[in-house]
Amino acid sequence: MHPEGMPVNKRRPKWHLLLDLFKDEFSYFKLFLFIIFKSVRIKIELLTTSHVKTVMNKYILSLLITSSMYTSSSEEKVNIDVAADQIWSLHKRSSKMSPTNSEVLYYMPNDAINTFRARNFNDWDEFSTTDSRNLVRLNKGDRVKIIESIYNKKIHKVNLLDGFEKNRDLYIITMDLKKNFKLTDNQQ
Repeated sequence: MHPEGMPVNKRRPKWHLLLDLFKDEFSYFKLFLFIIFKSVRIKIELLTTSHVKTVMNKYILSLLITSSMYTSSSEEKVNIDVAADQIWSLHKRSSKMSPTNSEVLYYMPNDAINTFRARNFNDWDEFSTTDSRNLVRLNKGDRVKIIESIYNKKIHKVNLLDGFEKNRDLYIITMDLKKNFKLTDNQQ
């Protein structure tokens, strides 16, 4: 008898039997956990060393600089106000024969408005239903004269001064006008 009055069990507790049965698997599991903890500690040590920090800082800094240069170059804005009776000349490379690389003017103001909305909302299925027969393709050097602005100065009514559709009233998106056209020298 045990001094406290409980019988002494000379057998080992049951969990010792479980450890004996799964001794190999349990040791593999302990080894696996040890390897995981050790690799995490090594990774943390690597990330805290000054060499890796400086390399990562240089990489992140160069990434930020290149992305800021890209966004600043893509957001170049011409601060010229578009007014009536100004003459603008197309300086972008454009050809009437090329359906993909040509600057266009629209016969109908709704076509220009729909294209403007499709660009802003990136919803080409709903807004952009412009028939290519309702477009006038321009050549480099073609000039347009501003008549009036519509749709909160986002679209302009212009008179084409060159080409086959000469002296016809057409419509252009202001963003395209500022991006691809230049104000003629005598208008500045």
